[in-house]
Amino acid sequence: EAEDYARAASLRDELKRLTETAKVQVAQANERFYRAFASGKIAEMRKAWGDGKHVRVIHPNSGCIVGKEQVMTSWSHIFKVGGGGLKIELEDVEVHVMSETAAMVTCIEFVDAGPATGKIVATNVFEVQNGEWKMIHHHG
Repeated sequence: EAEDYARAASLRDELKRLTETAKVQVAQANERFYRAFASGKIAEMRKAWGDGKHVRVIHPNSGCIVGKEQVMTSWSHIFKVGGGGLKIELEDVEVHVMSETAAMVTCIEFVDAGPATGKIVATNVFEVQNGEWKMIHHHG
Protein backbone atom coordinates (compact mmCIF):
# COMPACT_ATOMS: atom_id res chain seq x y z
CA GLU A 1 0.00 0.00 0.00
CA ALA A 2 2.80 2.40 0.79
CA GLU A 3 4.33 1.88 -2.66
CA ASP A 4 7.80 1.99 -1.15
CA TYR A 5 9.71 1.06 -4.30
CA ALA A 6 13.09 1.81 -2.76
CA ARG A 7 12.37 -0.63 0.08
CA ALA A 8 11.07 -3.24 -2.35
CA ALA A 9 14.21 -2.91 -4.49
CA SER A 10 16.38 -3.20 -1.39
CA LEU A 11 14.60 -6.40 -0.33
CA ARG A 12 14.92 -7.80 -3.86
CA ASP A 13 18.65 -7.11 -3.88
CA GLU A 14 19.12 -8.66 -0.42
CA LEU A 15 17.25 -11.81 -1.48
CA LYS A 16 19.40 -12.07 -4.58
CA ARG A 17 22.58 -11.67 -2.51
CA LEU A 18 21.45 -14.35 -0.05
CA THR A 19 20.55 -16.73 -2.87
CA GLU A 20 23.91 -16.22 -4.59
CA THR A 21 25.75 -16.77 -1.29
CA ALA A 22 23.78 -19.97 -0.70
CA LYS A 23 24.56 -21.16 -4.24
CA VAL A 24 28.28 -20.75 -3.60
CA GLN A 25 28.02 -22.57 -0.26
CA VAL A 26 26.02 -25.44 -1.79
CA ALA A 27 28.52 -25.72 -4.65
CA GLN A 28 31.31 -25.95 -2.06
CA ALA A 29 29.40 -28.66 -0.15
CA ASN A 30 28.96 -30.57 -3.40
CA GLU A 31 32.69 -30.28 -4.12
CA ARG A 32 33.45 -31.55 -0.58
CA PHE A 33 31.33 -34.63 -1.30
CA TYR A 34 33.13 -35.38 -4.57
CA ARG A 35 36.57 -34.85 -2.99
CA ALA A 36 35.56 -37.37 -0.31
CA PHE A 37 34.26 -39.74 -3.01
CA ALA A 38 37.51 -39.49 -4.97
CA SER A 39 39.66 -39.90 -1.84
CA GLY A 40 38.11 -43.23 -0.90
CA LYS A 41 38.28 -42.16 2.76
CA ILE A 42 35.19 -42.86 4.81
CA ALA A 43 36.17 -40.22 7.40
CA GLU A 44 36.04 -37.56 4.68
CA MET A 45 32.76 -38.92 3.33
CA ARG A 46 31.24 -38.82 6.81
CA LYS A 47 32.06 -35.07 7.05
CA ALA A 48 30.18 -34.34 3.82
CA TRP A 49 26.94 -35.96 4.98
CA GLY A 50 24.26 -34.71 7.32
CA ASP A 51 22.67 -36.63 10.14
CA GLY A 52 19.19 -38.06 10.45
CA LYS A 53 16.89 -40.91 9.56
CA HIS A 54 15.96 -39.05 6.36
CA VAL A 55 19.53 -39.36 5.00
CA ARG A 56 19.59 -41.71 2.04
CA VAL A 57 21.55 -42.85 -0.97
CA ILE A 58 20.69 -44.70 -4.16
CA HIS A 59 23.76 -46.12 -5.85
CA PRO A 60 23.59 -47.40 -9.44
CA ASN A 61 21.90 -50.81 -9.51
CA SER A 62 20.87 -50.66 -5.85
CA GLY A 63 17.80 -49.87 -3.83
CA CYS A 64 17.36 -46.93 -1.51
CA ILE A 65 19.63 -47.07 1.55
CA VAL A 66 18.20 -45.14 4.49
CA GLY A 67 19.88 -43.68 7.59
CA LYS A 68 23.31 -42.12 8.09
CA GLU A 69 25.05 -45.25 9.37
CA GLN A 70 23.64 -47.48 6.63
CA VAL A 71 24.65 -44.87 4.03
CA MET A 72 28.19 -44.77 5.43
CA THR A 73 28.34 -48.58 5.40
CA SER A 74 27.42 -48.51 1.71
CA TRP A 75 30.22 -46.02 0.98
CA SER A 76 32.70 -48.16 2.94
CA HIS A 77 31.79 -51.09 0.72
CA ILE A 78 32.19 -49.00 -2.44
CA PHE A 79 35.60 -47.80 -1.26
CA LYS A 80 36.72 -51.38 -0.49
CA VAL A 81 35.58 -52.69 -3.87
CA GLY A 82 36.75 -49.69 -5.89
CA GLY A 83 39.85 -48.93 -3.90
CA GLY A 84 41.05 -45.42 -3.15
CA GLY A 85 42.10 -42.78 -5.58
CA LEU A 86 39.07 -42.72 -7.84
CA LYS A 87 39.07 -40.19 -10.64
CA ILE A 88 35.84 -38.24 -10.85
CA GLU A 89 35.02 -35.49 -13.30
CA LEU A 90 31.77 -33.56 -13.31
CA GLU A 91 29.87 -31.93 -16.14
CA ASP A 92 26.65 -29.94 -16.36
CA VAL A 93 26.68 -29.02 -12.66
CA GLU A 94 23.57 -27.05 -11.76
CA VAL A 95 22.90 -25.69 -8.26
CA HIS A 96 19.29 -25.02 -7.27
CA VAL A 97 18.60 -23.30 -3.95
CA MET A 98 15.01 -23.93 -2.89
CA SER A 99 15.04 -22.18 0.48
CA GLU A 100 17.37 -20.94 3.19
CA THR A 101 17.86 -24.53 4.32
CA ALA A 102 17.29 -26.77 1.27
CA ALA A 103 19.12 -27.10 -2.05
CA MET A 104 19.75 -29.54 -4.86
CA VAL A 105 22.60 -30.12 -7.30
CA THR A 106 22.28 -32.06 -10.53
CA CYS A 107 25.30 -33.16 -12.55
CA ILE A 108 26.87 -35.86 -14.65
CA GLU A 109 29.63 -37.89 -13.00
CA PHE A 110 32.39 -39.52 -14.99
CA VAL A 111 33.90 -42.07 -12.60
CA ASP A 112 37.14 -43.91 -13.34
CA ALA A 113 37.85 -46.66 -10.81
CA GLY A 114 40.64 -48.29 -12.80
CA PRO A 115 39.15 -51.39 -14.39
CA ALA A 116 35.62 -49.95 -14.22
CA THR A 117 34.46 -46.61 -15.60
CA GLY A 118 31.05 -45.06 -15.84
CA LYS A 119 28.93 -42.06 -16.72
CA ILE A 120 26.29 -41.44 -14.07
CA VAL A 121 23.59 -38.80 -13.86
CA ALA A 122 23.38 -37.66 -10.24
CA THR A 123 21.09 -35.65 -8.01
CA ASN A 124 22.43 -34.43 -4.66
CA VAL A 125 20.16 -32.89 -2.03
CA PHE A 126 21.53 -30.69 0.73
CA GLU A 127 20.15 -29.13 3.88
CA VAL A 128 21.60 -26.80 6.47
CA GLN A 129 22.57 -28.61 9.67
CA ASN A 130 24.24 -26.68 12.47
CA GLY A 131 24.86 -23.76 10.11
CA GLU A 132 26.54 -25.83 7.39
CA TRP A 133 25.26 -27.29 4.11
CA LYS A 134 25.32 -31.10 4.33
CA MET A 135 24.31 -33.78 1.86
CA ILE A 136 21.20 -35.69 2.87
CA HIS A 137 20.49 -37.54 -0.38
CA HIS A 138 22.61 -38.78 -3.29
CA HIS A 139 21.04 -40.57 -6.23
CA GLY A 140 23.33 -41.82 -8.96
